[in-house]
Amino acid sequence: IQALPAGLAGHPEVISAIRLGVLGYAGDVKVRMPLNTVAADSFVPELAARDGANLAAVLDDLRERISDDIGRLKDRGLTVGRPTVYLLSAAASRDETAWDAALRRLAERAAFPYAPNILALGIGAAPAEVIVRIAERPGSRGWVALPGLALSDAAESYMAFVRKSIISLGRAHVTGRNDTDIMEQPERFRPVGDRT
Repeated sequence: IQALPAGLAGHPEVISAIRLGVLGYAGDVKVRMPLNTVAADSFVPELAARDGANLAAVLDDLRERISDDIGRLKDRGLTVGRPTVYLLSAAASRDETAWDAALRRLAERAAFPYAPNILALGIGAAPAEVIVRIAERPGSRGWVALPGLALSDAAESYMAFVRKSIISLGRAHVTGRNDTDIMEQPERFRPVGDRT
């Protein structure tokens, strides 16, 4: 992930349309990089594995954070497209029931006008059912790693997918087509859930 800003900065045709933020979640949510413009030298701290997987905490944090970030960007006179969240899950959520309510609060477009498109990818011990339920939300999609894929290979495929899709979404935003229909499937993953 530390190489992502430099990879994105190599595409000057879309770099002005991209704002990137990085969160880490386990038992709690940590801001690794606040939402900002991207430059080749943008610093993203190294991510480390932590115990616990509190999906409700990160979904609730995103709802508040997205509202604040969009308000800040609009105050600067910027045109803001629908946010895209890349959610990587590597473990079962410890909050078995709370996360589903948090997902509804974040992704229900009638109640939350800034509801993001969520691109959820499951690796390792992440239950496919969780990725399926996220992928069923409007504008969202989900994939799980192929059986037996090593975590390091899954993480490499995930980052390649994130880089390519951010560039595609940036191009779509610049040309006025801002949706997830342009997504290519991540390599060594299979799709799950219904496309809505």
